[in-house]
Amino acid sequence: MAAKALQEAYDEKWPHLADRNGSTLNWSDGELALEKALDWPGLLAHCRQLTRAEPDNDVAWYALGFAYANLGRHQDAIKAHRETLRIDPDYANAWYALAVEYGEMGCHQDRAF
Repeated sequence: MAAKALQEAYDEKWPHLADRNGSTLNWSDGELALEKALDWPGLLAHCRQLTRAEPDNDVAWYALGFAYANLGRHQDAIKAHRETLRIDPDYANAWYALAVEYGEMGCHQDRAF
């Protein structure tokens, strides 16, 4: 389910990266396959590469946070989600993911934000 949402967000925000069939090669050919295989280290490496290539790509940063979260690296996930929100403060899924990560770390009060 998350894979489809990430693909749709990527397609909507980064249409200039779509191939002639309308699919975004950077997302669908890499991250989706890695996510479906539950290859979190592979997804992490791919997202790191993508965020270096496209530092203003909020969806790539969100996916990086998703990879970190699945590896139990909550501090790194928080940093990635904060970068997502720096780029797009209205990215609702990133706000939710950030709250989840703070919850995973036991921060349930005002320290989270």
